[in-house]
Parts: sequence; C-alpha cells; structure tokens
Amino acid sequence: MIQEVMGKSEEVAEGLIDLAGSEPQRAIAEAADALDGATGRSRLLIQLALGLAHRNQGNISEALSVLTDTTQQAAGEPDILDRVELSLAAAEAMGGDFNVALDRMDALLERVDSELYGRAAHQRAGILQRSGDSAGAKLGYRDALDHFIAAGDDLGQGHLHGNLGILLAYDGEISSALDELALSQSAYERADQEMWVARTIHNRGWATSCLGDLPRALTLYDEADRRLAAIGSPSVQFTTARVETLMRAGLNRRALDVLAETIDQLGELGLEADRAEALVLAGEAAFRAGQTELAAEYAQTAVEILNAQGRDGWAGLAQVVLMGASGDAIEDLEQEIQRLAAAGHTAAALRLLLARAEIALASDDSEAVDACLALQPDIQLTIEESFHLDSIQARTLAARRLNKDALAKCAATLARVERFMGETGSLEFIGGNIGSLHRLVDTAKALTVDNPDEYVEWSDSLRSIAISHWPLAQTDSAGWLLAKYRACDQEVRQDPNDNDARARLNKIRRDLEEHSLQDSARPGSGTTAVIAPLGTTDISVRDDNLVICRNDESGTRQRIVPYDRALFAAMDRAHQIWMADPRPNNSVARRCEDLAVACEELLFGADDVSITTIVIDPELRHFPFGTLPRLASEAFSVALARRARRHYSTHTSRSRVLIVDDGLESSVDGEVPEPHGWERPEPGIGPILSALDGAAVVHLRGHGGAEPDNPMFSWLGVGDERLFLYDLARLERAPVGVVIAACLGARASELYQTQASFAEGFLGTGAEWVVASPTVVADDEAVRSLLNTFHTELENGLRPEQALAHARSAARAGGTPAIAGAFTCYRASAAATA
Repeated sequence: MIQEVMGKSEEVAEGLIDLAGSEPQRAIAEAADALDGATGRSRLLIQLALGLAHRNQGNISEALSVLTDTTQQAAGEPDILDRVELSLAAAEAMGGDFNVALDRMDALLERVDSELYGRAAHQRAGILQRSGDSAGAKLGYRDALDHFIAAGDDLGQGHLHGNLGILLAYDGEISSALDELALSQSAYERADQEMWVARTIHNRGWATSCLGDLPRALTLYDEADRRLAAIGSPSVQFTTARVETLMRAGLNRRALDVLAETIDQLGELGLEADRAEALVLAGEAAFRAGQTELAAEYAQTAVEILNAQGRDGWAGLAQVVLMGASGDAIEDLEQEIQRLAAAGHTAAALRLLLARAEIALASDDSEAVDACLALQPDIQLTIEESFHLDSIQARTLAARRLNKDALAKCAATLARVERFMGETGSLEFIGGNIGSLHRLVDTAKALTVDNPDEYVEWSDSLRSIAISHWPLAQTDSAGWLLAKYRACDQEVRQDPNDNDARARLNKIRRDLEEHSLQDSARPGSGTTAVIAPLGTTDISVRDDNLVICRNDESGTRQRIVPYDRALFAAMDRAHQIWMADPRPNNSVARRCEDLAVACEELLFGADDVSITTIVIDPELRHFPFGTLPRLASEAFSVALARRARRHYSTHTSRSRVLIVDDGLESSVDGEVPEPHGWERPEPGIGPILSALDGAAVVHLRGHGGAEPDNPMFSWLGVGDERLFLYDLARLERAPVGVVIAACLGARASELYQTQASFAEGFLGTGAEWVVASPTVVADDEAVRSLLNTFHTELENGLRPEQALAHARSAARAGGTPAIAGAFTCYRASAAATA
C-alpha cells in the first residue's frame, strides 16, 4: 500500500514537471502546495518541477536557488539527480554562466546511462549555441542526433533536426535549414506529435522569412496557428517570429496590433519570460513607427521585468529601445551596444539603430544619422540590413548636397541588390523592400532632374530589375517612357536630318500609344505629355489642375480645370459609407449623388461625346467612376496598367474558374450562372494558381484587404489560404478576364504609385480585363444579382464593358444605385480599345 501511494505521488510530481513547460505560473502555485507533506522521491521531483517552472517563467535566480538545493538533497537518488543537474545547467546558461553550465554538462555526460545521454548531449549543444560557439553546437547536435537515430527515437530526432535547422538559419544557411526543418516535421509526424509538428511549421515560417519570402512565411505561421488551435494548445508564445517577420517587412503597425493582444495573453498564462521579450519587440515596433511615448512605456516595463529575471542580454536590448525612445544622447548608446554584442543581440540592436537613423534622417539631422551609423556593431550583416544601411547613407549624402558621392552610393547599392537577386533567385526581395527601393531610386532621380539621360537611366535601372526578376514591381512606367520621349524629341529638333534619332522617337511614340500612358512626369518638370489612342479620355494631374484630353475624329481637345482634391476625396469616402448601408434615398445616398454630379461637371463639363475608355492619373485610381450619372449606362473601361512584356496573353484554355473563400459558399448561389458548371480547384495556392493559369474567366468571391504599409501584402481570401499580390508573378499565362467579388479588389496602397491593387496585378501579368471594386463589397443579394447579370451578358457575347453596363442599369432599375456604381471594368492600357 505504501509503495502504491508513493507511486501515485510520483505520478503527480511528473504531471507538475509537464505543467511547468506549458503553464509555469500555475505549476509554481500547485508545486508550492504539493510540497506540504511531500517526502522522499516525490518531494525531489516536485522541487524539480518548481525549479523548471521558475526557469521557464524567467525567474532565473529563483530557479538556481531551488535547483541547487535539490542537487544536494538528491545525492541518494542518482536518476533524479541527473535530471536536476540537466535543468540546473540550462538555468545557469540562461543566466549567462556558460562555462559553469558546460562544466556541469561535461561531468554529467561522463556518468549518465545511454537513455539520458541523448538528452544531455542535446542540451550541451544548446548551451554551446547560446554561448556563441556555432561550430561546436552543430557538432554537438549531430552527435546527439546519431544517438537518437540509433535508438529509433522519432521524438528526439524531431528535436535535434529542429534545433539544427534553427542554428543553420541563424548562420545564413537557409536552404540547409529548411531541409533540416522538413526532416524535423517528418520525425514528429512519425511520432504522432501534432503540437511539435505545428511548432516546426512555425519555425519553417521563420526560416522562410530569412529568405525574404515574407508572405509565404506569414502563410506558414497561419497554418501552425490553425494546427495548434485544433489541439487546444496556445500559440501565443510563438508570436515572436511572426512579429519579427512583420517588422522586417516594415509592417510595424500590424506588429504592434499583434503584440498588444499577445502581451495580455502571455500575462494571463503566466509566461513572464515570453511576455518580457514581447514587450521589447513592442517597444522596437513602436519606435520604428515613430510612436516614441508608447515605445518608452513598453521598454520601461520590459527593463524592470528583465532586470528582475537576471536576463542581461534582453534587458540591454530593452534599455537601448528606452534610450532611443526617450531621446537620450546618441553617444550614450555605445556602452549598451557593446553589452548587446557580448550577449549575442547585435543584430537586433543594429535594426534599432537603423530605425533611429531613419527618424534622424527624416528630421534632417544628418549628424545624428552619422552618430547612429558609427555605433554599428562588428557583425556580419544580412543583405537586407546592408541594403538599408547603404540606402540611409546615400540619402544622407544627398541631404548634404554631395550629389556625386550620393549617386555613386546609390549605384553601388542597387548593383548589390541586383547581384544578390541574380545569385540567389530570391524574387521576393523587391516585394519585401519595395518602399526602400523606391526611396533609393527617387533619391538618385531627384539628383539627376536636370539631366534627362541620367534620369532615364535611373528610372530604367529599378524597372529592369523588377521586370527581369518580378514582373509586378513595375515602376514609374509613364515617367521613364516619357523622359525617353523628351530626350529623343530634343535630339530630333536639334538635328531634323538625324534619321536614327527619328526612328527611335517613332518607336517610343508607338510604345506610348500602345500602352496609353499619361505622364507621371519628371520630378519638378511641371509638364504633362499625353499620347492616347483614338476615342480615349485622358485625365491627368498637373500640380493643382486636372488636364483632360479627348482624342476623337475631330482631333485632340484639352481642358484644364482646378483639381478640387477635397471634392474627390469626399466622393470616395461618401461612396464607401453608402456601400456599408446601400439603401437609396437616405442622407448618405443624397450626399453621394450630389458629390457625383459635382465631380462629373468638373471632369466632363458640357461634353456629350460618348465615353468608352478613361485613362487615369494614379492619383485618381480609387475614384468610383460608375457612380457618375452620365456613365451609369455607358459601356466604358478604366485603363490602369500597361500589359507586362513578360506575360503575353496567349490564352488557350476556355475554362471558367470559380474560387470561393471559406465561409462564403452560400454567396455563390445566384452570383454566377450555374455554379456547378465552373471549375473548382483543390485547396492550396499551387492548385489555385494552376487553375488561374490561362483560364478564360475567373470569378473570385472572398474577403480582401489592401495593406497600407506594403502593397505587396494586399490579399484575397481563396479557400483557407490567402492569395498575395506577389503570387501573381508565378503565373505562366494570365487569365483572359477576372471578376473580383471582394472588398478593395481595385484599391491600391495610398503610399505607392506602383501597380499595387489586385486589378492592376492581374492586368500587369497579361489579363485583358478585370471587373473589381475600389470599395467594400457587401455579401448581399444586390451584389449577387449584379454579377450574375454580368456573367449572363458576357456569355451572350457582349464585351465586358457592355455586360457590366447592362448589369449596372439593371441594378439601378432594381433600386440599388450604390451597388450599381461599385464595380468598374478595368483594362490594361494596351487592351483599352479591344
């Protein structure tokens, strides 16, 4: 009976040890209660659980105290003593006493049996990794892995492959890291360890982010979270990698939103170690976003917690965030940087310094920029860190009017980017760094504004990289063509007999006519050149005026009217509000209708010529043209983007593809004629892209979102996945036509004048037409009816513009004018008159 009671007591103690790993705060409370009256082996195991819980919660001094006492008491129980020694060595390493921890591990390895040897060897390798001995850690992990393979221990193999993969990723060996993580996931699957499978998928996301494929990384994080939720396991403690990925992409506001929720959840779970790290990241994200007061608040809390936990490395990083956010002198950072370098947190410190340098640069404080950059630690920089460092230096030189040096720095930086992309095939680098690339090239273009040839060369340089490596990142397409046109036209005017120059001029003119490009103009030029196909209305912005040109049988007519930006912005806002409550004859509807009349009068005046194609300035890309009374029944299209040279529309498939987001299956009923006659791809991005490739018509019904910080993360829900804008570059052949029945399908980022909405993305890859909305799209009967009418008329042989005009008229007749004006037919400029 006594042995049975002791056995049950040990089972309880082992349960507390398991609890210490998942809920350390609860384990501390229950272990403290369980110690009362506990004796013998069960008491030692409960103390071990208490020490582990303190260690996992970040209370290193408490953990060291409990575990040290337990080693002395466990001298007569060698199997328990070995386990306590393992935990004590890990706590010593977390406290920074690497040599003490390694000595303990070496002594332990000499005496443990084969069953514990693998775990001990594994932990020793982890301590070597923490101490900065990467080579020794790799050898140690492989030694432990051999032991687990020989023992047939799938769980142990999963742990070792996973740790080795993470270490390789830290060392920049990403391909090898991903291979190891794949082996880790397979081992966990063999062991039927779903929680560890999910964690490994999460680690694969982090490693993928190191390649620059940030959207794919976020997709893997989502998959890991879904798996953890399915088994009821909290995923909140794995948020760090997701947040770092968002920050690398410049999505600091989204990172802050994630962290605010995470910090509260970690506090509720008692995971103080993870909470402290999340507070540091929140401070850094807020600092990067320019929210210095919030950054200081987060960092101050983190410093207090980390100092109490005895975690000098993270505390040093938090102190740097606090100093930067508080506006302390730059020179005061030097000592903290050295501390961070010694603790292995130099990369994070460098990120913070670069963020501070950006803020100083924005404030025209070039001395502060120099001081920041002078503090960079002596470490191997990643391509992204190096790129941002060089970009800041180039812009600083430009701010000091050192034009020659600034241009040389810009040229060298862009050349390194192109070499990196050519060597690694990392096509997503542009997507993850589009804003910084634009700022770099804009710096060079501003310095060459008076030299058309150099200006053209700089505009062309980024565009050539984009087209060669990633066709959706087309940059300033109107600007570079028109600058070429001006330079060549000047040559012809200087020497009318120069036949070579005249031939080049004619070729550029044909390109402009093909693409219907309005001028995005050289910075500061103050002029707009318009070359548009016959029958096109071209609306462009010149300073504070709208320049409206029509080409018809009677020739070219031009009107210049004041550009009332407030009026157009009010129209955009009013229509979005109306779409949220699309009842006719309410106050919002009346205001929207009044604003539409005012906008129409400004744009078209008394011109009663039929409008078939509108080529718009990028500043007008979000305007809901379908709301204008005179266009209500017109079969018109809006030209957004030129067709990409790399994707020719050699469509062979006649398939109709229907893709529906999860939870919206019922929306399809009544939205497309005979929904069962459409091809429905299998779940997953691969099958979906295969179905899109060369399709005749694609209908996408789902949720959509425009990313304000980085347009390449704009997305559409497709099944249980997200289709990111960058995914479209993987299509071999674009669909002929696309209907996007999702919110914001034609709304791009407000921050970038690039092809950044999904409508422009499909057109840029070669689609002939896209029907989409720049506003929110309700999931209601009126939307379904409009789109059903559109598809029916399209099948009857009408052109997309005509089919949409019929659907728009039917919607107005049915009493839903808000819905009628929501959708527009967009075309690539090359196909505008097709």
